[in-house]
Amino acid sequence: MMINTLNETDLHRAIKTLYLVQEEGSKPEAAVRQYIADILRPDGSIVEVQTGSLAHLKPKLTAYMEEKRRVKVVYPLVKEKYIETLKADGKITRKKSPKKQNLYSAFGELTALAPLLANRLLTIDILEVTVTEERKITDEPVQTTNQRRRWKKNWLKTGKRLDSICTSRSFCGKKDWLTLLPKGIRQFTVDECLALLREKEPRLTRNEVSLMLWVFLHAGFLSREKAGRAYQYQRKGGRVKS
Repeated sequence: MMINTLNETDLHRAIKTLYLVQEEGSKPEAAVRQYIADILRPDGSIVEVQTGSLAHLKPKLTAYMEEKRRVKVVYPLVKEKYIETLKADGKITRKKSPKKQNLYSAFGELTALAPLLANRLLTIDILEVTVTEERKITDEPVQTTNQRRRWKKNWLKTGKRLDSICTSRSFCGKKDWLTLLPKGIRQFTVDECLALLREKEPRLTRNEVSLMLWVFLHAGFLSREKAGRAYQYQRKGGRVKS
């Protein structure tokens, strides 16, 4: 039995197509061990596009890397989202969502992959994208198929499409990931790191920075010790240029 077969959204399909055309001879939906890889390249390396939870990829990535295959995970973050709603009379309304993500928002998902980030067989491409979410008004309040709603609502999401890719960053190994720390910083608390990062990212939250440092700690990039009521973080190993 193959795991993770053809269960694609429009957003997933669009991003996969962009990566598929980058290299001639790549194969979509290829069987690798007990899994289905999104893209199998001619050199045996793999591309996985993940628009949902990154935690679901961990067994798959571990199995690929046990075979010494290079793996690229492509993860889109929604920098801007528009909502199109199909009403009962057939009219479509469009509005901009106030919710936004940035590069550091990815660490909420990367907690599950922290033990893998030091492995240089793994590359993660983080895309900041603009998307349109499609909704349909329902006659009565309904629950979603995955039962995730706390309260029923009178609409259902019917799709999500890619409008544009704003930026793309690739990370492979410790050196790449530590470029997200403030330049030159060696020892620091969460609040000290946040204050420096906010000079360039003023909307950054404390939770986003705290999660980043937690991921780096469990990836083996940082160490920490208690200093009063706060933790003091420090880079591990030799000097890493930022």
